Amino acid sequence: MNKGYDKISGYFQKLIEGKCKRRHYVVMITVFLLLVMTMLLFSLPQMYIKRVTVTGCKELSSDQITTSTGILIGDHLLAHIGGGIVPFFSLRYGNIESDLCEEYPYIQEVTVQVNFPSAVKITVTERQKIGYIEIPDGYAVIDKDGYVLEMGETVPTDVVLIEGIPAQAVVLGEKLDLTQQTNLNTSILVLQAIVNADANRQGSGDFTLMPCVQSVQTIDSGTTFISVILPNTQKVMLVRLGSISSFSEKMDWLRYAVSIGSFDQVSDGVLDMTGEENTYRSMQ
Repeated sequence: MNKGYDKISGYFQKLIEGKCKRRHYVVMITVFLLLVMTMLLFSLPQMYIKRVTVTGCKELSSDQITTSTGILIGDHLLAHIGGGIVPFFSLRYGNIESDLCEEYPYIQEVTVQVNFPSAVKITVTERQKIGYIEIPDGYAVIDKDGYVLEMGETVPTDVVLIEGIPAQAVVLGEKLDLTQQTNLNTSILVLQAIVNADANRQGSGDFTLMPCVQSVQTIDSGTTFISVILPNTQKVMLVRLGSISSFSEKMDWLRYAVSIGSFDQVSDGVLDMTGEENTYRSMQ
């Protein structure tokens, strides 16, 4: 009986020892492979940065963005990875992304990511400036969501003045703190409708209306006024708008009418677009 037990016990002992040896070999091979991979990661020339590409910049300079990242040619591709679990496993430079968003108010989103071999790809999504408002010490350029993109004392020449917007606190890169948010939103909807009309450009060639718009203002009654500089005569025409729902169609019509010179021969007055019919009312 004891001999049978000893045989069974010896069998299991050899089996356990065999498994331990195989496990030992597996561990050794795994460690070896990890060492080889590590050596390759740090020795292959493809793992070192040779170029940095930037896409999506309009207001910002690609060279300016590249310099601000601190990424240098010759850096290891994995040297700047970080900023959280998701950026780490997606091979992104999360900390650099956060720094860029903080440094440049124009950046809405940015991705800085490893692009094998030997490259880093930076993809920028910029905020679109839609107009500017007056502030106590100058002017502030904002986007369609009310974020402050620029501040200064000089009047911007390439965006529209949004009138009647008292800003309580204006901080570069942050959203406006306003007492009349509704009026601002309505004015922005008008400007966005003009942008869309220019993008559609149905008829009248390449003419765009936005460069002719001087200012926009929404008053508490819900009525919006825009001043338009007629390109052929340089006269300023006041336009009165009503319902928000018709802004898109109204701006398509206005862009076409201005482009063909429909108001070049009229005297000073107001174009009333609050009803179903667009009516020009002369002040004389």
